[in-house]
Amino acid sequence: MTDNQEFKNGLERFLNKVELKKQAFREAWMREHKKNPKHFPLDMPDGNEGLWYEFFYNFLLQEGDTL
Repeated sequence: MTDNQEFKNGLERFLNKVELKKQAFREAWMREHKKNPKHFPLDMPDGNEGLWYEFFYNFLLQEGDTL
């Protein structure tokens, strides 16, 4: 296996993990949104879009993972 193949395989594994975590975050958020839409909105006001990163990172920490 060449260095490029090793990098690609490692990168692909990482990206697959990100995709799984993204799906888990969406499912958890939607579940909480149904219970409490005010605290788990589906849209952010202009200028606050960066909060999604914070929410996602907090989700990862609660799951015991930082990718």
